[in-house]
Amino acid sequence: MLALFLSLALTALLLALPLMVWRARAWARADAGLGRLQRALIGCAIAAWGLLGVRYLLLAQAGIPLEARQASQLTSPLGWLTWLAALAGLGVFLILSMKKNNPAGAADQPGNERQPMITASEIEYAYLPAGREKEAIQLVEAVFRGQVAPLYSQEGVEEFLKYATPRAVEGRLAAHNFILAASGPQGLVGVAEADEQRGHIVWFFVADGARGLGVGRELMRRAVAELKRRRPDLHRVTVNSSPNAVAVYLALGFIPSDHQREHSGIKFTPMTLLLD
Repeated sequence: MLALFLSLALTALLLALPLMVWRARAWARADAGLGRLQRALIGCAIAAWGLLGVRYLLLAQAGIPLEARQASQLTSPLGWLTWLAALAGLGVFLILSMKKNNPAGAADQPGNERQPMITASEIEYAYLPAGREKEAIQLVEAVFRGQVAPLYSQEGVEEFLKYATPRAVEGRLAAHNFILAASGPQGLVGVAEADEQRGHIVWFFVADGARGLGVGRELMRRAVAELKRRRPDLHRVTVNSSPNAVAVYLALGFIPSDHQREHSGIKFTPMTLLLD
């Protein structure tokens, strides 16, 4: 029975091998923050699965009966080591798959607890009130860690977080920036920061529980209107979109002005909104 189970398991693993290779390549292209140990285990699993299949086929070509082939996979030290590597890599792969398939993920991150369900009528828009900068930073960091950080290298994550400190925010607000906030009954659900001098959107983040309510669209509308009010001669608004937000900005009327770039580990696509 065990031999039959392992034989079926081997078949399933070999069938899943192309999917695993494809997902691993996709993560590598996205630079999804895989650690060295995770990469090594996934590589061992791919190699082990291939070795199991090749070894099984070689035994078959040598004319060894099915029962003997199954016994060889079970009793030889090489067989057991190969199975161990395959299963260890499979475990890492499944865990990573669940994490990558939950990009909003980060309910486990401090400060990123999912907001309770709210309605659009409960949301109020205004300048970020004085004294709530820390709350805005917590919202930005929580959404960033859940959705953007997995696409950046460690260097990029650290570079972004340099701009998400109370001192950095206070410095920008004292210069040419302003922050608009969307607030619900439980606190902030969205923020948009803009640089008046450059006509540039610096931050644009919406909490998970407030998505689908038009919060982002309304925040952007108000931010653009405020930039235009402060600078009547402004003809375009720019933003550097993270890789996973390009579609969002396209829906808001922005268009790419250049190919994706990378600076200090931060990947972004320059985009522009032309004003009437």
